[in-house]
Amino acid sequence: MATRSFHVGGYYYAISPNPTSGSVNISPVSSNSALQTESSSLGTTATVSITDVNGSLKKQRQFSSFTTNMKLKVAGMIPGTNFVHIVNGSINETHQVIIR
Repeated sequence: MATRSFHVGGYYYAISPNPTSGSVNISPVSSNSALQTESSSLGTTATVSITDVNGSLKKQRQFSSFTTNMKLKVAGMIPGTNFVHIVNGSINETHQVIIR
């Protein structure tokens, strides 16, 4: 299982596994202290959503800002390229995820 970790270009979360068929895990990148520094501008909740390539919302869920592992089930979703959007206060990230 592959993990895509984007802490070099200002990304604060790791997405795994990618590709996936059952669920996707979204975790703060522990090696990046920038997430802790950013904590003063974090919201109380993090919103995680999955959209398809056309921008149609497929899943959405809210988590506590300080949740260490956010998990969304993708079983039953149409296989292909999708996007995971994470909004947490001033942090707004989009990651590509492949669903098998």
